[in-house]
Amino acid sequence: MNRITIVFLTFLSLHFAAFGQEFDFPPDCFGGPGEFKRIVRQEMVYPEQDLRENRGGKVLLSFIVYNDGSIDSLKILEGVSPDIDQEARRLIHMCEWVPAVLDGEFVSSYCLKKIPFKPTTYQKLLKEREYTATDEWPTEIMPLEAANPGPVFNSGGSFENYLSRNLEYPQMAFSSGVEGIVEVSLVVEPTGRVTNVGVVEGIGGGCDEEALRVMRNTLWKPGYIDGKPGRIRYRFPIQFRINNIESAKSFFE
Repeated sequence: MNRITIVFLTFLSLHFAAFGQEFDFPPDCFGGPGEFKRIVRQEMVYPEQDLRENRGGKVLLSFIVYNDGSIDSLKILEGVSPDIDQEARRLIHMCEWVPAVLDGEFVSSYCLKKIPFKPTTYQKLLKEREYTATDEWPTEIMPLEAANPGPVFNSGGSFENYLSRNLEYPQMAFSSGVEGIVEVSLVVEPTGRVTNVGVVEGIGGGCDEEALRVMRNTLWKPGYIDGKPGRIRYRFPIQFRINNIESAKSFFE
C-alpha cells in the first residue's frame, strides 16, 4: 500500500466518523455532489501552459469544514502541477460548504474532494460555453444587502413570467396534494451565471428538485460590490400551488 493510499484512507476515516461514530450526513458542497460537479464544470479556468502541454490528472484535496460552514487547512494530497493545484484550491473556495451532522448537530470534520483536469474535455467545454470564466473574480460571497446595485434577472422578461413558462408541477406532488414554498439559495456570479444552488427549506414530492432545475438555468446581470462585479448570495421562495399551476408565483408578486 503506497503513501498516497495510506493518507487517503486516513482522511477517509476522519471524513465519515467522529468520536467513533458515523455521521448522520458527511460534509459537502451546498447543493450536494451534483452541484459541486456543476460548479467545477462551469467555473474551471484551465491554466494556459498546462493546457498547451496537454497536462492533466486528478487533484485530491483535503480540508476541514467547521461547524459554521467555514473551511480551513486546505491541502493537496495528490497534485498535478503547481498551476493546476492552485486552480483546484480556487474552485474549492468558490463553494459554500455544509458541515457534517452528528446526532442532529453540526460538527467540524475533514472533507475530501477530487477534481479532474482533462485537457480534451476542457477544450470541448470551451466550445459549449457562451461566457468567459476567469480566475480573477473574487471568491468571497457577499450578502444581497451589500450589493449596489444588486443582481438583475436577465433570462428574458420578468422573473415571474420565467417561472410561469418554465416551472412544471411534479406529478408526484400533484397526485399527493403537496403544496407550499420551496426556498432556494444561490450565488449570482460576476459572469451572470449561478452557482451554489441548493434548497434551504423544501416540501418534497419532487418540488425541491424542480425548483433547483429552474433556478440553475437562470441568467443575471451581476451585482456590484464597491463598483466591481461581485459574488452575491440570493434567496428565492418559489411557491407551488395546485389550483394555479399555470402561474407559479414568487415573492416578486
